[in-house]
Amino acid sequence: MSPPADLPHLLQGDLANTPLPIFKWTRADADAPLRLAAFNAEALRWTGGNVSRLLGQTAEALYAREPAILAEMYDSLATGQVARRVMAYALRTTGEARQLAVTYAPSGPHTLLVYTVDLTSEHRAADIQTRVEGLDEALLEALGALIGLGLAELGQGLPRLLRALGQGLRLNACALAEVSAAGDHLQLRHEWTAAGISPTPEGFDLKQFGVIRTVLEAGRPWIWHRGEALPAAAQALDRVFLGAPVIRAAAIIPFDVAGRPRHALMLHQGEDPHGLRGEVAQRLLLLTRMLGDLLSRARHDAERQALARRLESVVAQTPTCLWLVDADGRPQHLNRAAQRLLGLTPQTMGQALAAFELSTLAAAAGFPPGMDLLGGDAAQLAVEAPLARLQEALGLPPDGGEGRIVSTRFLCIEQPDGSREGALRFEEITAQRQLEARIRRAQKLEAIGELAGGLAHEFNNELGVIQLGLGQALQALRQGRPVDAQDLESALAAARRSGDTTRHLLGFSRRAELRPRVVDLGRLVARFESTLRRWLPERIVLAVHPVAALADVDPGLIEQALLNLLSNARDAIEGPGRIDIAVGVDGAQVHLAVRDDGPGMPAEVQARAFEPFFTTKPVGRGTGLGLAMVYGTVQQLGGEVEIESAPGAGTCVWLRFPRAVAPSPRGPTAPSGGAEPSAG
Repeated sequence: MSPPADLPHLLQGDLANTPLPIFKWTRADADAPLRLAAFNAEALRWTGGNVSRLLGQTAEALYAREPAILAEMYDSLATGQVARRVMAYALRTTGEARQLAVTYAPSGPHTLLVYTVDLTSEHRAADIQTRVEGLDEALLEALGALIGLGLAELGQGLPRLLRALGQGLRLNACALAEVSAAGDHLQLRHEWTAAGISPTPEGFDLKQFGVIRTVLEAGRPWIWHRGEALPAAAQALDRVFLGAPVIRAAAIIPFDVAGRPRHALMLHQGEDPHGLRGEVAQRLLLLTRMLGDLLSRARHDAERQALARRLESVVAQTPTCLWLVDADGRPQHLNRAAQRLLGLTPQTMGQALAAFELSTLAAAAGFPPGMDLLGGDAAQLAVEAPLARLQEALGLPPDGGEGRIVSTRFLCIEQPDGSREGALRFEEITAQRQLEARIRRAQKLEAIGELAGGLAHEFNNELGVIQLGLGQALQALRQGRPVDAQDLESALAAARRSGDTTRHLLGFSRRAELRPRVVDLGRLVARFESTLRRWLPERIVLAVHPVAALADVDPGLIEQALLNLLSNARDAIEGPGRIDIAVGVDGAQVHLAVRDDGPGMPAEVQARAFEPFFTTKPVGRGTGLGLAMVYGTVQQLGGEVEIESAPGAGTCVWLRFPRAVAPSPRGPTAPSGGAEPSAG
């Protein structure tokens, strides 16, 4: 480098082009002070040209506050030895702090060359690495102490984390902030400040701080160092705050908590020359992500715990009796309603828990043996058992539970990990069952009264016929006239019909004497057709479809069953309609079917159609015994009964019997005559 003409004091020759700053000091003699005599071009550049103003000044004047430097300079001249030292030094010309390696090289007894190597960059890199490692260690220790804490405990531990961050980065202050629900205010939740730094106000009005508002709305980190331009959104208060001499770097790093982007880590730094760049910035971003995860988990845990407490309170206070069990079938929470039902007291609770065995209690409640309750086998099942049986399974005294009935269900509860817990749901149904029994007794009494009235009327009619026939025969005998056989036949037919009625009632109760024979059901229906038609009004068409079908049955009971089915079909058809009676063969079975085109029956009525005393007819028009008697008759004869029906599609009742091989020689299959249907 050639020295400029207007700077004659620049060193010449090889030293002029040395890439290190070199300063030449000289003295007149051994007693004279050293004076700055020359410097090279790199020294001029390194000092920003200010070194030229120091030419001619003595070392004592320039280093009055650094006596160690003076001593080293004169010692090096006195000994003629090269000396070297590394030191932190604030440039006199700029005041900038530098890390320097200084070499003192004597050049004769009165000349000293001082070589300067600037190690600031290398020192800063090493210092940053050391500080980052120390910061990592401090933050990991602080974060480790926060893991697993609840939301309240986490709030108490966050100041320690902020202190580690502030001290590790030599910050003025750092804080965690949260935006209000309205989005117009920033509230500081936790703050750490260095010694001598005043705490920040508790919050900021975001309308007055454009930088903070813009950064939070964008959701992206913002790191600023003095000398850099402020965002266009900066307002007056932003400029006042960031323009304070104590602040040389600042950062706002937004992060999410439980999916809500309303939180931020805020900090500012003073005289640290390293700033918030590079690895420091990376650590800040990583820290905020970890903070977001910690706070999110803690908030979720707090919400789950609050929900669990509410649910526990609901379960405890609900009138439904519940006993919760875990995935292994061990007893958990038992609410107050269940305790009252089972007769548990504080004194017997421990005994009941010790005796609890899910399979034993389930069997006592009425669940089938071997049923996997936790596997979902009992999802749709409700069972009933005496309360005393449940108390016995728990090792408790009956305590008045002998006559009380409890309905039990088992509810499976799927857990997030795929396991299943459960709950036994108890309900006392004693009053309900007692009410149902009273209703059934009342219905039976009502039906028996109607049946008795109908039977009394029927027998009274038949007795009238018998009395009339026998009276006329007796009168003829007294008058010496021949007895009219028709009078006696009428009385005999009436007596036979009364006997049939009695036998039908016994058939219903399954105590009748059966008179089975192999009968051709097709012939029986064909011969009985005229009798059946008399039971139908003209508005209803009867169609009979007989085929040869042999069955070993009691023809009288079959006739009675046909009359009852025909009576039900007739009553079901309100206007014009049709009834079909069909006989057929189905492999090893024969069938007799009665079909009507009436309104049909819903499923709930079909399910109860064969129950004794069950009827959908108005009071006085049916006893509920017609289909029940049909069912009893067919069962006695070894057959089966089926109903096919749907609303709007009519009804078909199928009577199925085993197919017989050959007709019986015991008598004809002609109708027995005089059969009367039972009102159903």
